[in-house]
Amino acid sequence: MHDALKRIFTAAFLIAVFTCAAACGAAKTQTPAAEDSLPQRILQSAPTEEPEAAEEPEPTEAETAPLRELSYDYRLEDYPAYVDVVNRYYYIAGAQWSQDALAEAGLNYQAAFYYEGNAFENLGWSLTDLDGEGTPELFILPDPARADEKDPVLLELYTMEDGEAVRIFSASDRDIYRLTESGNLYNIRISSAGEETRRLCEMSSGRLETLCELSEAPQVIAPEFTALSNFE
Repeated sequence: MHDALKRIFTAAFLIAVFTCAAACGAAKTQTPAAEDSLPQRILQSAPTEEPEAAEEPEPTEAETAPLRELSYDYRLEDYPAYVDVVNRYYYIAGAQWSQDALAEAGLNYQAAFYYEGNAFENLGWSLTDLDGEGTPELFILPDPARADEKDPVLLELYTMEDGEAVRIFSASDRDIYRLTESGNLYNIRISSAGEETRRLCEMSSGRLETLCELSEAPQVIAPEFTALSNFE
């Protein structure tokens, strides 16, 4: 009888132990599942961001100036002050003044670069209205066909003010000007250290105004050219 009771208590104890172990095991397997699901729920509930729209490329500085067709339908003899300017260059083309003599006389020293051959054919002028006010400006320049058609040189620019020719610029090897297809002026200034500043300019009310600085060169053109040999 004593042995039978002992076996019953032992069996009951073992059943209780196994039941407890099973319960603990189930609890352990469920807990990680709850923890693992937490980040997934956070990810699912996180707001999604709309992809940023691609920005349209901005036009370059050289494209910002509107195109303007230039007119060359002007006669030099209608502007006596401009006749005087051209007459001075006609004289020095015949005398072939040196660069120093040109500079001392207030003329562009680079004109001396174009004496070789026929100076009266190599140098000349151009009349066109850059500011749209009805009176043309005067360029002094070498023949683009004899200088550099891809990089047409401008020596001087004059405008008319109260019947007088007023010089806007006189170019040098460190202060370079070109006419752009938009009818504006492209200016390159080179410092003594060799640093370049590039800007786009426009004529406005008889003054040369800066539109913007440039990181690239605009398209340049040659103004219509009339040789000094046509000066009368």
